[in-house]
Amino acid sequence: MPFHRLRSCLAALAVMCSSAAFAAPPSVAGAELTELRTAFNEGDRIGTLHAGADCASAADREWSQLIRQRIEAEVPQVFREELARLQAASPGGAQAAPLKVQAFLNNIEVDLCQASAGAWQGGFYVQLGWQMVAPDTGKVVYQASTEGAYSLAAPQRISTAAGLRQAVGVAVRNLMSDRRFAAALQQDSQRRFALAAPI
Repeated sequence: MPFHRLRSCLAALAVMCSSAAFAAPPSVAGAELTELRTAFNEGDRIGTLHAGADCASAADREWSQLIRQRIEAEVPQVFREELARLQAASPGGAQAAPLKVQAFLNNIEVDLCQASAGAWQGGFYVQLGWQMVAPDTGKVVYQASTEGAYSLAAPQRISTAAGLRQAVGVAVRNLMSDRRFAAALQQDSQRRFALAAPI
């Protein structure tokens, strides 16, 4: 797909993903990201880097240890931040062990054009799979997949790490706004309250 068409698709996806409604349940349980995995191996193609005034020249962008480290740093951090916002918007539930959330990076697409003076344009796309497990039973109580994208239509001097973080942020906010995710947290809070209540 030509660079300008992929850039348009990334921009449209970013707008659609970021417009999801934020659904806070009446009471939100704790959750923690306990595992983050991916099937990408060193050298796997994950996108394209363009260069030149018209972004005509191109080279493959490959999965690397540096990208793995960036993903392993960004996903848990953004997850904690967004969950804290969700919890702050709802009453507290009974205190208990948090639900365990496992994430899987299913896909990442990078399509960037390097400009002068460290500026770039283009975008990032990520798809993350999620699984929530009850800590007491080990039972899977929620599964889903969310997407996120971030793009720059014109060259700007921001770090590419910040662009990737924005795409991850959209995917995590889409998780938090999923009513099924909120319902799983709410049901767990209600279950904990029932267990904690005197007989």
